[in-house]
Amino acid sequence: SGGDMVGGNLSGAVFLNLYNYRTLTKGWVMLNAMHEVYPGHHAHAVKTAAGNMPLSFKLGTLQSRSSALSEGICVRTETLMKDIFHPAFPVFTAFRRLHTATRIWVDLALHHFNQGEEAGIELYTKYLKFSRTEAQGQVYSQLLTPGYFTIYYYGVKRLEEMQKELGYNDHDFTEPIFGSGKISLEMLNRLMKLSPTDRTQIVGNYDPTGTHY
Repeated sequence: SGGDMVGGNLSGAVFLNLYNYRTLTKGWVMLNAMHEVYPGHHAHAVKTAAGNMPLSFKLGTLQSRSSALSEGICVRTETLMKDIFHPAFPVFTAFRRLHTATRIWVDLALHHFNQGEEAGIELYTKYLKFSRTEAQGQVYSQLLTPGYFTIYYYGVKRLEEMQKELGYNDHDFTEPIFGSGKISLEMLNRLMKLSPTDRTQIVGNYDPTGTHY
């Protein structure tokens, strides 16, 4: 996780699972390192904390409309970097897509179809081979955050659509989406349609006394 994005503290913290060693495969650790640290959430948080941009661009939380951008960036990273570690690593990326799809299915079972906790537990044990304890923990998390686990898919799909619509290649699209702060996908789309000079006036050389924002 990142530091104080408003105050500019760039330090972060990593939380490791010290109990459930069975699930900690090398591929899963690599995948999470990309998603959570670099170039994932921590890189996004550091660029937001260090960026000269309006404070309102730094205030996004897990409960805000910026979450779809934050999670979409990290899922996009998993795909773009799937060939850099090991020839077998794309298998872990594919498993992550199954993982994401299952979480969406469970979210629908819990909050849309009202099928109850047991339905969610059954989906995790059947498709991801979670133990019952693991499945219960994940279902409990989703009971507390209705809808959150759907934004991983929505976020990355909207970023892919935006990149295609605006005509960016992978490299040139990555820098501005990491450097535009904690904002909604709608606001990001508006920023990306600006010229590089005008965009920099907002998220690079922001002057609250100026006329650019």
